[in-house]
Amino acid sequence: AGLSGARVGLNYATLTSPMNGVVTARRIEQGETAVIGVQNQPGTVLLTISDMSKVEAEMEVDEASIPSVKLGQRAEIRIDAYPNQVFEGEVTEVGGSPILKLNTNEAIKFKVKVRIKNPPLTIKPGLSTQADIFTGSRENVVAVPLQALVTREIKLKPGEVAKAGAPRDEEGIYLFENNKSRFLHVKTGLLGDLNIEVTEGLMGGETVITGPFKALREMKEG
Repeated sequence: AGLSGARVGLNYATLTSPMNGVVTARRIEQGETAVIGVQNQPGTVLLTISDMSKVEAEMEVDEASIPSVKLGQRAEIRIDAYPNQVFEGEVTEVGGSPILKLNTNEAIKFKVKVRIKNPPLTIKPGLSTQADIFTGSRENVVAVPLQALVTREIKLKPGEVAKAGAPRDEEGIYLFENNKSRFLHVKTGLLGDLNIEVTEGLMGGETVITGPFKALREMKEG
């Protein structure tokens, strides 16, 4: 019985990693005391084991872009430690709640995880990354510069009452026709870095007016 109990105690003293990987952090040195975790107090972290064959980049996506991010979308990742290299990736997780803010001035962002398909052999955890997530693409579409798009308040006719739930603002652009400006309501689609798709309102070839948002918002027709 004593021998059996000693073997059980010896097994408790042998810690086995639950996964294959590489030791990326050693938190304790030989001879130091390790504390056992209790109900509300975590125990001492001895080692950090990382499986570097599966690497994920944790990205912060703002609230305006998060609705278009979906699982399985393709992404291109750039790692600061590997300049002039682009790695293929795939979205594996989209956060359902925003990241907790340290102060009220921070923008609302969501955590998105992107798995790097072919990570370099020398990659380390904690490196800084950036990613472009491809949420959609279309070819040969009508598009206008972002500086041409303006949002203005819908003006009601005399005696007209706004309906409940009806939009208060409308998106549009100012056309340049016969040396005068004319507002045109448009519907937009995909948003790019410099241009935005117009799905309804334009045929292509029109001359549009671009400028600061404040100037366009205060511009009058004619």
